Amino acid sequence: PYELPGKGKPGLYPGLYRLTVSAPGYEPATVDVTVPMGQLVEAATVALYPSPSIVGSVGARIGVVPTETCIVAVPAPGTAPGSDPCRPVDGECETDEGACAFIGLNGSYEIDRLSAGGYTVHVIPPPSSDYVRPDPVTVTLTPGDVKRVDWVLDRLGVLIVSVYSTDGT
Repeated sequence: PYELPGKGKPGLYPGLYRLTVSAPGYEPATVDVTVPMGQLVEAATVALYPSPSIVGSVGARIGVVPTETCIVAVPAPGTAPGSDPCRPVDGECETDEGACAFIGLNGSYEIDRLSAGGYTVHVIPPPSSDYVRPDPVTVTLTPGDVKRVDWVLDRLGVLIVSVYSTDGT
């Protein structure tokens, strides 16, 4: 248990206080406490819910999706990320656009420790690949949610042209 202020410190002034409790991997929670003059008060118990996550997989109709394929969750309302917004940093995905993840084993991905709220989720194939960027998906997360978003990517078509005669006919 915590005691505010600490032992040996002067007490709080009478009034209404809002306490915010937070921990890594959890949504912050608040509790209001009314402190009367000259009395010891105990705050109500506060439940912390795990931060929401987005999980899923990215597959391909033809071929294998490159491991450099990036999934970006942009807080709503946000702008769509560019053509190459993700960069690897110490084995993790990093972006200025929101939160991101590279695909892993069997095309799976997981974006953890998001805040509750709306997100637009984008799949960004590497610029050097032949895969078409699919339409984004919008999700709304509440504390403790784990939303699944899966995609199947299409490839650009290939046209092969052969010239058999150069005499103009």
